[in-house]
Amino acid sequence: MKKITAAGQLKKGDHIKIVARAEKDNYDSVTVKKVIETDYGEEIIVNSRRNYYFVTRMMVRGDSWAGEVFKL
Repeated sequence: MKKITAAGQLKKGDHIKIVARAEKDNYDSVTVKKVIETDYGEEIIVNSRRNYYFVTRMMVRGDSWAGEVFKL
């Protein structure tokens, strides 16, 4: 496992582990569905229907629901 520490480290199809700030939101293994560049940074989409995503920059700063992300 490799800890994600900056934008550009993930791509569509990568398998990741998310250790969320709330235990109920943890993912042991989930596939990156899309990587989108926006005005506020890189968004990693993990579930389009439920609108589950995180902004990499916010995750690294500790401001995201996704506390830590690891590439499997």
